[in-house]
Parts: sequence; C-alpha cells; structure tokens
Amino acid sequence: MYAHYFGKAVWAGAPISCEQTSVEGIPIFNFLQTLFSAKKIDELKQESVSKGVSEDEFRHFLEYATSFYGNFGNFLSFGDTKVIPRIPASQLAVIAAIVPAADSFFQGCKDAIYNLESNVRTLGLPEEGGCTNYYSSNITKADIEVVQAYLASRSDDLYNQTLWKETKDGKDVLHIRIASSEAKPVETVEFNGHTIEIHTGNYGQYMAGVVANLEKAREFAANDHQVAMLDSYIRSFRDGDINSHKQAQRHWIKDKGPAVETNIGFIETYRDPFGVRGEWEGFVSVVNREQTRKFQALVDAAQTYLGTLPWPKDYEKDVFQRPDFTSLEVVAFGSTGIPAGINIPNYDDIRGTEGFKNVSLGNVLAAQPAKQRPTFLSDADGTIFNE
Repeated sequence: MYAHYFGKAVWAGAPISCEQTSVEGIPIFNFLQTLFSAKKIDELKQESVSKGVSEDEFRHFLEYATSFYGNFGNFLSFGDTKVIPRIPASQLAVIAAIVPAADSFFQGCKDAIYNLESNVRTLGLPEEGGCTNYYSSNITKADIEVVQAYLASRSDDLYNQTLWKETKDGKDVLHIRIASSEAKPVETVEFNGHTIEIHTGNYGQYMAGVVANLEKAREFAANDHQVAMLDSYIRSFRDGDINSHKQAQRHWIKDKGPAVETNIGFIETYRDPFGVRGEWEGFVSVVNREQTRKFQALVDAAQTYLGTLPWPKDYEKDVFQRPDFTSLEVVAFGSTGIPAGINIPNYDDIRGTEGFKNVSLGNVLAAQPAKQRPTFLSDADGTIFNE
C-alpha cells in the first residue's frame, strides 16, 4: 500500500510536467485523456474510419498520442524539439469530434499543436527565439537575474518556482510563483528598484492530490526515516517551503536499502532554459537485491577506481561520500522522460557533506534497443561494446 499511494502521488503531480513544458501541454493532455477515457481504441478507430479517416491517418494519430505520453508533453524530453502529428489537422478534427467533451479541449489547442513558427519549435528563452512555460513570454534574462539576486539574498533555492511578469500602473512587476496546495496572501517586496510579488498556490490542484496521497502513504511507512521524509514532503508541497523538501531528502538518503525506493518533487533543471528551476519528477520502484549486491561491490572499491580516472583530483569532491547504489525496477515514473539512472539529491549543500544515492533503473535499461549506438563511442568501439 505504501508503493500504491506513493505512486498515486507521483501521477497526481505528473501533469505539472506537461504544463511546465508548453502552454498547450495541459489542453493536449486533457484532450487525449478525455478521448481515450470515452472510447476504446478499436472503437475509436472504427468510428474514425467510418467518417473518412484512413487507417494510416489513424495510425499517425496513435503515434502522436504515444509520443505525447512518452514525453509527457509535445516536445521531446531528450532534445527539446516540438513533435507535430503526421495526421492532417482536418482529419484529427474528425477524430476529436467523435467525443464532444474531448473536442472542446481540441478546439482550444489545435492551432498550437500544428504551429511551426520559428519561436515555438524548440524550448528556450523567448528573447532567444525559444518557448517555455517556466517563464512568461515577456521575461528577459535581466528579469531572471534580478530574481536570482533577490532569492540569493534570502538563501532560497528556486526549484519549485516559475517566473512571470506583468505591467501594473505602467510599471513592470515580477511574479515568483511557488508550487503549493495552499495559497497564502501575496507578499510584495521592493528589491534594487524592482517590484517583486511572491505568489503561492501554483499548480495547486495537482499539489493537493500529491499531498492527499502522501498522507495515505505515511500510514504504511516502513520506518522512522520514511515517516519523517513524508512529513517533510507534505509540508513542502502544502506550503511551498523548499527547505522542507531539502529536509525530506536528508531523511531519504538515511533510509538505506529500503524494499520500496521512492523520490518526488521538482528535481532536475535541464528543461529550464536558465537551468535553475526544477521539473516535476516522481518515481516508485522495488529493489533488485541480486543486482544491488553487485553494485555495492563497486561502491566498496570506488576509492581505488577513482584514483585511476583520467583527470586530476581537483575534479573530484574533497571527501568521497559513499553513496547507496541500488538497482531498481520501476513501478511508476511520472515526468517527461525516464532516465537509465539517477544520482540525487541535487542540492549541493546536502550531497557534498551528507551524501546521496545512486540508483540504476534496471527495467529501463532492459527496455532499450540492444543495438542502440552507444554515446561517445566510435563505431568500432560501439560494436565491441554491444557484443
């Protein structure tokens, strides 16, 4: 039941990833969810073909839907380029119209789905010709740097925030929007000649579902570390307090070798064009004990191996923190992409002094094509590697 409710918390927050990726992400998600909830695929295909959609066009629609769910958005999770359906817009409209409730969502996002203007093809800062939903379209690098300086003065991390700008009475106002299930009164501050408003309650409907399911998972926690971890998660996601999330990570790294391994929150900053705001990510997995024993042998010999690596010691941490290196079989993973492995937490003040965990996602590795070309290897070395 611990894995069940934690998994529900992961998926309750997963739509945040769609919303972070693009403005049209949630409308597309709602369109597909409503369509597939109302009709089984065979039934939908039969009705679509009867209305003039070819079998190839219907297959192209399913390919687009698969890509959207696989990337949890309409941009590639690894590559950040926009995915466009191969089915013509007029024929996708025929499919959408089969379920009126789905069609209402489609009408609100159909133009965005097919839009290939240069400023919406790739993720990036708007002033550099990209698009993003971590920032409003009128945000500039200078605005981001102002907020960076302000938050640094408060020693705040930015992982659970987005940044927007509006004009009030002829003056620009920067909005820091913090993810939380509960909204507090807006706080307004003046900083170096700039007006900044701090808003909580961002992604509120999703965060409420996360909190509710983590509260249920807490009843089935296996030990005190998991209870303390969940208490901190709940405070963080309810109130928007990033320090509570950091505290949860401290308890997480102390929970050595659990049968069910988890993590959740705004974790990786790859999709933020400025590289400081985290994308929603959560996972539930079970431990592969046999493979974990092999990884632990690698950890035991790590200091010996580190001395043989082809770079100076200056590139290594001053003190080697032994990680908990575990092989996991993923049960649920809610984000835009599933990596082959994870090394977290990303908070430097924790991982540098208190430790971290390495996890290898075994069933993700097993699902990769056997003949996939290895990164950074020549063709000759790649052949040897695959053999």
